[in-house]
Amino acid sequence: MDRMKLAVAGAAALALLAGQASMAADSVISSRKAPASEVMMLPKYCWGQYLGYKGSQFHIPKRTCGVFMNHYCQALIYKNRAEMSIHPHKKRSNLGRARHILRGNLKQMKKHPNCPLRSAVQTNLRSVEMQLQTLQ
Repeated sequence: MDRMKLAVAGAAALALLAGQASMAADSVISSRKAPASEVMMLPKYCWGQYLGYKGSQFHIPKRTCGVFMNHYCQALIYKNRAEMSIHPHKKRSNLGRARHILRGNLKQMKKHPNCPLRSAVQTNLRSVEMQLQTLQ
């Protein structure tokens, strides 16, 4: 009887681990390796590049913002990760990555003065820079 309980417990543990591994694999987006839970926190115009959604509302308009603007979504992921982190080193690292991308976004936007994301990028850059100042 004890062997039977042990076997059932072992099988249950393996099933649980397999289920968790499957869920983890499903939640990781292959193109950028961002979990779906993080992607869903982003504006809808980022969902296309991570989740494969179709439609103009799920993509940053290349015609008005340029091709580099898809990196803006990655900057938002870094910013969100930093804001959720309790470890100063990880927070600083993610904020630094976000700042680098956001500065690049603004530089690229000089070629696209009608990009509707300009104020959002500027606001996020100011937020990231303020957070970095508080960590020093």
